[in-house]
Amino acid sequence: MQRMRASAVGLVSFMKRLTSKKYGLAPWELWELCLRKNWDRIVAAIRACIALLVMVRPVADKDLPERLQENARKARAFATSKGYPANGYLWWLVQPGLWLRQHVPQFGQCLEAWAYMAGWDIKNDEPTGSWLVCWIPLWLEESTNKTVDQQVSWMAAMRQEAGLPEHYFSGFGSGVLLGLLMLCYKKLTGKEVVPRDKAIRTDTRLSDGYRFYLRFSPQGLDGCSWYWCGDADSDVGCLLLGVEVLGPSDTGFYTEPTSEKIAA
Repeated sequence: MQRMRASAVGLVSFMKRLTSKKYGLAPWELWELCLRKNWDRIVAAIRACIALLVMVRPVADKDLPERLQENARKARAFATSKGYPANGYLWWLVQPGLWLRQHVPQFGQCLEAWAYMAGWDIKNDEPTGSWLVCWIPLWLEESTNKTVDQQVSWMAAMRQEAGLPEHYFSGFGSGVLLGLLMLCYKKLTGKEVVPRDKAIRTDTRLSDGYRFYLRFSPQGLDGCSWYWCGDADSDVGCLLLGVEVLGPSDTGFYTEPTSEKIAA
C-alpha cells in the first residue's frame, strides 16, 4: 500500500511541478512542445523535476547492499519491538548535494517556504552526501523530558538494545537530513511522524549557539531555534537514525557527488 501511495503521490507531484510556472511549462505549452518535438526543453524540465522528486526515496530491506543485511535484520527486529509496523520502511536513499534552506522547502510543504531563514547564520550548514539512512519514523515519548546529554545517553542505550554499530543512534541528525526524511514519510503515508505539539532536536547549530529544531505546524514543516536548546522539556524529543556512507562499490545506490548545488 505504501508503494502504491508513493507512486501515485509522486506522479501527481511530478506533473504539478512540470507544468508549474517555475519551469515555464503550462499544460498547453507542454502540449505544444510535444507537437513541435522540442525535446531539449522538455528533457531539461523533466530532469529538473526528477532531481527534486527523488531527493529521498525509501528502500526495502531486501534490496539493500549485502554488507548491510545484518544491520537491516537487527534494525527491523528493534523497530518492531518498539511498535513500528513490520512492513514499514526503515531505509532511505538520500541524494548528495542537498542543502537545508535551499532544498527542504522544495521537497514538501514548509512554513513560509522557510523564507524567514534567509538571514540566519548557520555555522554547520553542510549538504547531504550519498547516503543510505536507517531511520525509524516512530515518535517515542520516552525521548522527551531529557537534556541533550541525557538524550544522547538514551540513544546509546537504544543502540545497545538493538545490537547495532556505534554510528547508529549516535547523534540527532542534521537539519537537512531530518527535514527531508520527515517530509518523505509524510508523502508516503500522509502522517506526520512528530506530533503537532512536539519538536525534535537536530545536530544543526546557529552561530549564536542555538540549536535548530523541527516541528510540524498547520502551515507545514517549521524550522526554529530556541535559547534553552540544551534543557529538558516535555515537548522536545529526538528520532533514531544511522547514516551509512555509500561508495562506488554500492552499485545501484551510490551517486557521485558534484561540486555544484543541485538546482532548486
